[in-house]
Amino acid sequence: MLDKTWLHIIDNIDFAFQPIVDINNGKTVAYEALLRNYKEVGFDSIDSFFDTAYEEKILHTLDLKLRKKVLKKIINSKLYDKNIKIFYNLDNRIIEMPNYKEGQTTKILDKLNIDKSILTFEISEKHKFRSFIEAQTVFNLYQEQGYQIALDDFGTGFSGLKLLYYLNPNHIKIDRFFITDIFKDQKKKLFLKNIINIAKSINSTIIAEGIETQEELDMCHEIGCNSVQGYYIQRPTTNIDKLKKYYPIIDSISHKINPSVRDLSNISKKSENQDNFSHLLNEYIILSTADLNGTIKTVSNAFCEISGYSKNMLVGQNHNIIKHNNTPKSKIVDLWKTIKAGNIWTGEIQNLSQQKEDYWLKTMISPSYDNLGKIDGYISISHDITEKKKLEKITIIDHLTNLYNKTYFEKILSKKMNYAQQNNTYITLILFEIDDFKKYNKSNSYQQGDKVLKKISHKITELHKDDHSTFRIGGKEFALLLENNTKKASIQVAATILEEINALKIKYILDKEKRHVTLSAGLVCLKGNQIDENTNLLISADISLCKAKSFGFNHLEVSTFTYKSSIV
Repeated sequence: MLDKTWLHIIDNIDFAFQPIVDINNGKTVAYEALLRNYKEVGFDSIDSFFDTAYEEKILHTLDLKLRKKVLKKIINSKLYDKNIKIFYNLDNRIIEMPNYKEGQTTKILDKLNIDKSILTFEISEKHKFRSFIEAQTVFNLYQEQGYQIALDDFGTGFSGLKLLYYLNPNHIKIDRFFITDIFKDQKKKLFLKNIINIAKSINSTIIAEGIETQEELDMCHEIGCNSVQGYYIQRPTTNIDKLKKYYPIIDSISHKINPSVRDLSNISKKSENQDNFSHLLNEYIILSTADLNGTIKTVSNAFCEISGYSKNMLVGQNHNIIKHNNTPKSKIVDLWKTIKAGNIWTGEIQNLSQQKEDYWLKTMISPSYDNLGKIDGYISISHDITEKKKLEKITIIDHLTNLYNKTYFEKILSKKMNYAQQNNTYITLILFEIDDFKKYNKSNSYQQGDKVLKKISHKITELHKDDHSTFRIGGKEFALLLENNTKKASIQVAATILEEINALKIKYILDKEKRHVTLSAGLVCLKGNQIDENTNLLISADISLCKAKSFGFNHLEVSTFTYKSSIV
């Protein structure tokens, strides 16, 4: 709760608004909210206002009050338009507050009957993030909920490129430093051109801040910025009635300047040998370009450093040179299908360095185009997430078998069931259990039993390599999740695994009888329209597994009904 002093301050604080305008047609696409009257309530600057709230550990509570004030001021004006977004400057230190809680903005919007899509949070480097991964988690959640993220003052901080990769912003706002007199500064032009190329590859828009002259406006249009903001268009004003939904001064330049959009895709090619551009890419970005067949054409120094290969060793080779054997074929198929269709592929990929060490990249691959608008290759931009993956592995991996553990299984099962239900696709769960495994351990040893578990795990993984699909969920139990497999195809997968384990001929003696290790299995396959909130796939498969064991060894039983929790 805020005390009376802070409530009085909030009552007297005001907000000015400045339009962000589409550079191609003059239409207002957003209003940025800017704090005003802070001096009148006793603060020297906006920074001191928020610093004080931070020190008193009320920053999150205060910020929620300010968000509400901004939104109410806009919706109560005649200019309110659900298609025009509100850019709100967010102090990233709110996530350090003891009372920080997700979902509070949604409550405010619901009460005001406003859609989430109207709100864009601006994030800057003004205050250091405690952890980029923590920031990524929080702000990715904002985006998943329907909000947008803008990276403010881009280009002025030391870790801007890191923020760019971790936050994956919808918008990138170029700091005024790079806009001032850009029409007569070749270095600034070069910087902005290549940031636009990067923005395109990650599906972000570019907003040029601080436009103060016609020359700056013209140059930003020529280079390819999406939107502009600045005194030349409209000064910030607390009087909302002075704002406009359309600015003819912007629309007029589109008739004077009409550069080819495809020319922009060639900028990076023409400037690859420029020192500034090379330094930007080589030092901070794991980047490569490839032809239509995946043959590497160029790589950055950062790419060489993480892969362990030199540029001479990489250029002319296929990208498969760093491919890890654990990468599922389905992921590669999806990747190529996406980029050949002219779309951007994003995902996490496990790679193998020259030193045969694993490393993980969060990668975005975008098509590049020739002068005729045809795809002539691909640009790959990545960020190293190896440490993040190592931390994840500690919590989600069964260390004996190297399969995913039961905790992760429960999380993924829920996620994949939701996907199947929403998209009306197939989902299959197969449970496997080693037959008479307790007796095997007694007649041999637990050390031998561990070896059996490892052999079976390895064989199942070898037969089915898709991501997040194979689990050890008990001492002698394994689970396999399949997506988009019909019941017939799923039965074939399960039968093959039983046959292959049987073929291993892992021998042992039980009650003076020579035996070898086998599995029993229970299978359930459903389509999305058969799933509801009471469906329990795990119990359905377990019932089938129990029935399979009742027939003896090496038996597969397929579920003929679906267990519902409401039956109990």
